Amino acid sequence: MSSSDETAPLLATRTRAAAAAPPSTNGDAVDADADAEAQGAPRAAANDNDNDNDNGTPPAPQRTSRTLIATVLVLLAFSLKGLLVVGLAVLVWLSHLWGRGGPPPQLADVASPAHVIQRLADLERLAAAAGRGSRATARGHPAAADYVVAALRNHTDFAVWKQPFSVLAQTDFAPPALAAVDVAEAASAGGGGAGLLRNYSADADVATAVGSGSGVVKAARTVHVLGCDPALDLAAFGKDRNAVALVGWDGAPARSSLSSSSSSSAGDLLHYGGGDGGRRGRRRRRARLSFPLLGGTPTCRSACDRAAAAVRAGARGVLLYQRPTPLTGYPHALPPFPYLFCASDLDAATLQTVPVVALSQEAGYDLLLRAVAPEGLRVDLAVNTTYGPVETCNVLAETKTGDPDRVLLMGSHLDSVEAGPGVNDDGSGAMATLELALAISRSGLANQTVQKVRFAWWGAEESGLEGSQFYAANLSAADLGRVKLTLDTDMIASPNYVRGVWDGRGLPDDDDDDDGGHNAALRGPATVIQEVIEGWFRKAGLPTVPFAFNGRSDFVSFMERGIPAGGVITGEDETKTHEQAELFGGVAGVVLDPCYHQSCDTVASLRGPGARVLGENLAALAHAMQRFALESDVEALLAGRVPI
Repeated sequence: MSSSDETAPLLATRTRAAAAAPPSTNGDAVDADADAEAQGAPRAAANDNDNDNDNGTPPAPQRTSRTLIATVLVLLAFSLKGLLVVGLAVLVWLSHLWGRGGPPPQLADVASPAHVIQRLADLERLAAAAGRGSRATARGHPAAADYVVAALRNHTDFAVWKQPFSVLAQTDFAPPALAAVDVAEAASAGGGGAGLLRNYSADADVATAVGSGSGVVKAARTVHVLGCDPALDLAAFGKDRNAVALVGWDGAPARSSLSSSSSSSAGDLLHYGGGDGGRRGRRRRRARLSFPLLGGTPTCRSACDRAAAAVRAGARGVLLYQRPTPLTGYPHALPPFPYLFCASDLDAATLQTVPVVALSQEAGYDLLLRAVAPEGLRVDLAVNTTYGPVETCNVLAETKTGDPDRVLLMGSHLDSVEAGPGVNDDGSGAMATLELALAISRSGLANQTVQKVRFAWWGAEESGLEGSQFYAANLSAADLGRVKLTLDTDMIASPNYVRGVWDGRGLPDDDDDDDGGHNAALRGPATVIQEVIEGWFRKAGLPTVPFAFNGRSDFVSFMERGIPAGGVITGEDETKTHEQAELFGGVAGVVLDPCYHQSCDTVASLRGPGARVLGENLAALAHAMQRFALESDVEALLAGRVPI
């Protein structure tokens, strides 16, 4: 989108159209009348000549009639021009009135899905240029934050600022390197490094695990570790001091998109301190993703336990592979998932002393089959990394108008996982939020809001909702009370989508620590937000399903502090049911976003369905934002005392 497209006010566009179109239409009518007169006059003159020739002089009554007709036509022409001038003046006045508090435009008609898609392409390019294909905290997120700030400052008059904070993150100084040599084939080929050699691709095949240390290992023997028994499972490390451990973890079963996140056992959770058993690199419980976790003693129940035991026995590195799970719902092999649950700070500290990498499903099985062969497998491994504090930021902007004691907060996260550019997760929500900020500005609605509208692009969501938690935790009690509601936009363009609306009316009576014990108070206002959004879809003839608040996005940071939330979502790693496929189309048995947390989460992956539902969600969010921003008594609306 060009600068002129962004900065040209809708009012000016419509005024120019109103000023240009009527003269063309009425002018054509006047010209047609003049043409008719010009064509009729010669015919009348010819008849007059005939009469003159017949009678000597033209009859007086005929001459008077022609004069009268000509006079009427001239007056009529001037009257039409007068009406045109008056009409134009009225249109200009109405346009002026519109910009000064008259009938507002519909934001849903102003916000452009094409703009969102273009900005998603920009994000993808930024990730490639600045973040090795990722907008993760320690990679492409800073460039993405600067991009959003520049767009807001160039095309709005909003107050715009960054809120800095720091998080623990893994920072690679070079991509991880892994190569495997089949010893038997090398020997049969005469040695000298010949035989089967495979270099695994960074990010696609191998990724640095969060919490890894640095190190270089050459021609190390690969030992498949199944337990922690020193004599049975770990004896090989005492015999060969140049060995690495190959450790498997169990993936979690697919989940239904209509249920909340469910906890799996503590055995092989895939993220630090999480209660969410899915492949999502975030968790249900807040502020528990610091590494290492406090408390706990080493056991042998998890992959972390087995890996740490191997390192204590002498392993010089760890290769993590994903063990098979039934019916994951993904149509292709999964990429590396670089998270590992450690319940003991002793285990965590141990793993920080050696290089630890995660393998894709395909690379993991390739290595495993060769490692368990009688001849064994040797690998070269190099990791240059650090795990520690990284500076990042939230980006915020707000309208100049609106009651500062009544704030509508609209937020989305701007970071992605390390595996890819995160176009759907959550570029779709972040760029929809940006387009709505720009649209409310260029439409003139930003000057008419009753509530102050605040837009937020959270940082470090993928490492545990860190940005929204930091923001909410640093609001005073009074400032928290000023935020009347939040609209959350996270993953709104899933290709195998459901058209989900966060389920306020389904909030359970039994509170848990995700909402801080506020469920009962939140249910009413969250239901109002849900019904406003559902109402737009219903009017558009589009079916929806309620989507349970599952603790996996930034709404948690506000709901646990008593602020109602709502929004739309098209799904993550939940498997699509047959009923959902009948309602929305798509493929049953496949996850709602087949590229979730992967390198293929690109603009191309949205295809037709993802791009279409993105446009629908953009319009629904625009409607909701306008409804709440312009409501004269937003508290009464949220309390159900004002018709929706």
